[in-house]
Amino acid sequence: MSVLPITWKVYVDWNNDVDFADANEDVSANVLSVSASRGRTSVTDDFAAGSCSIQLDNQSGLYSLFNTGGALYGSLLPGRHLKVEAVHNAITYPVFRGFLAAIEQGRTPTDAPIVNLIAEDGFAKLARSTKIQVLREDQTIQALLANILLGTGWPIGLTDWDVGIETLPLFWVHRLSQLEAYKLAAKQELGGQLYMSRDGKITFADRFARSSEALHATLTGPQTLAQSIQHGDFFDEIQFIYSGLSVDATVSVLWDMGVSSLALEETDTIIEGEYQIAGKSPVTPVAYTDYTANSSSDGSGVDMTPYVTVVLTNSYGGGFKLTFTKSVAATVHLTLCQLRGYAVRRSAHDRLVTVDVSSPVTTDQVLRDNFDFNDDAYAVEQYAQVKAGIYSKIQPRLIVKVPARSDAEIVSLLGGELGKRIRVQNTTGLYPTELDDFFYIENIQIGSVSGRYVQATWGLFHEDLALGNYFRISAAAGGGQDYSTIVAAGATNGARLAF
Repeated sequence: MSVLPITWKVYVDWNNDVDFADANEDVSANVLSVSASRGRTSVTDDFAAGSCSIQLDNQSGLYSLFNTGGALYGSLLPGRHLKVEAVHNAITYPVFRGFLAAIEQGRTPTDAPIVNLIAEDGFAKLARSTKIQVLREDQTIQALLANILLGTGWPIGLTDWDVGIETLPLFWVHRLSQLEAYKLAAKQELGGQLYMSRDGKITFADRFARSSEALHATLTGPQTLAQSIQHGDFFDEIQFIYSGLSVDATVSVLWDMGVSSLALEETDTIIEGEYQIAGKSPVTPVAYTDYTANSSSDGSGVDMTPYVTVVLTNSYGGGFKLTFTKSVAATVHLTLCQLRGYAVRRSAHDRLVTVDVSSPVTTDQVLRDNFDFNDDAYAVEQYAQVKAGIYSKIQPRLIVKVPARSDAEIVSLLGGELGKRIRVQNTTGLYPTELDDFFYIENIQIGSVSGRYVQATWGLFHEDLALGNYFRISAAAGGGQDYSTIVAAGATNGARLAF
């Protein structure tokens, strides 16, 4: 075999104590095979949750689910933290980090006992949660992501966020999953990227990140190279809708309980709800103006309003939480309950940016997207123009099997990550494709061969499709970073050249 061996390291936090240092948590000695996959397959897709499969030798019975005498009995459970690494020349490279989704016990065709560990990365875990985000004003994307992180239990050390170019005037999240909340915030950074890194970090890259990415590798002899153009990469029209948010100057009713009465039976009663219209700066409810209480559900009994107090526990752009406290033992009925504040309204008409693609490759294929909290009309217009330019050109996608025949090639392979910049040259040899261009890694499949070797396949998008040319002009050959600014302050004021 013309590849070089590496050492595979796999760890599972069986006792769920947030480390990999306990007995039997290093399972590397029993690893038979490793396979991991991460990324996206289409330029219009978000990055999806990654997956990983590890096959373990189970001749000892250590990983048998129902082996009551086994040291791991009762700890072989889904949800346990897992990480996979590869070691080459005493350097450790992260390959995958995530959580066990399934544990499958079985046998090989030769009747050897095995256990398959099926894992998914943090995106899958975040997709199963629920998040409510307080309305925020005038914050960067990084600040919004950090606010979403609060109270989730996700370690701050497993994040890697650019500040972001955009500052959003208003942003809130109400009853979305954590993953949807992160994606919603990141999407407002026109051309930004949100993905889970190979070392398990929620990663946000701003729209300039790829254009400033250093060249990771030049592939001149991939073991296999397949290139294609995809119908889904071409559009003849771009339609973007941006937020058009405005805040009322006067207070109005954001929510009312919508029923004739509501019983307060406990000393403290919590009411949570969604605003009938998004709002900010809610007013603490005022007795007789915002709420009244009575001993009778129809309001014909004794006025109990003086015995009830209310605290606005929390408020979100899309909803709220109120806590009512009564000082009497008897059941009290709310006969009026409302919450007032400043309504946040969207434009009565769609704020639509439409750009027709010049010399389109296809017809009747429209790219539509909404940017619910981005109110920068100029930026949205320019982003649509960039997209129109990209989707009117034939840009190849590649699938390459990355060689691992030398130390340098293994270093390149193991250092590969989503968003890395790659040059592919295939102009010589037998049946060359005459390809010599720049690409970005959009999906990665990596795994072991015969237990000791490594192989990887990269899905590459042309640099234009991957927004690697977004606001970039090329420096002279050997001139360093492959982009420059139009004016001296361009790095901070965004004055860069698109195409």
